[in-house]
Amino acid sequence: MNFLNWWNSKDAISLASTTSQVAVALIGIIALVLGIRSSQLQDRQQQQNLLDITNAKKEVVKANERTQQLERGTATLTIYLMHLGWLTYLLEQLNHRISSSLERLL
Repeated sequence: MNFLNWWNSKDAISLASTTSQVAVALIGIIALVLGIRSSQLQDRQQQQNLLDITNAKKEVVKANERTQQLERGTATLTIYLMHLGWLTYLLEQLNHRISSSLERLL
C-alpha cells in the first residue's frame, strides 16, 4: 500500500482523529491538574499571609504595651524629679534661713 493512499484512507483519518482527541484530553487533564495545584498554592500563600498578619498584630500589641509601660515609668520618674527639685529648693531656702539666723546671732 502506498503511503499517500494510506494517508487518505478512512483508517488514517480515524487514527488522526482519535490521536487528536486523546491529545486534547491529555492537555485538558494536565491543565486541570495544574489549575488545581495552582489554587492549592494560592490558598497556602493566603493562609501564610493571614498568619503573618496575625503575628504582626500580636507584635504591635506587645510593642504598644511596652510603650505604655515606658510612658508610665517616664511619668513616674518625672514626678520624682519634680519632687526632688522641690526638696532641693526647700533645702536651699532652709539653708539660707539658717545661715541668715546664724549671722544675726554672731
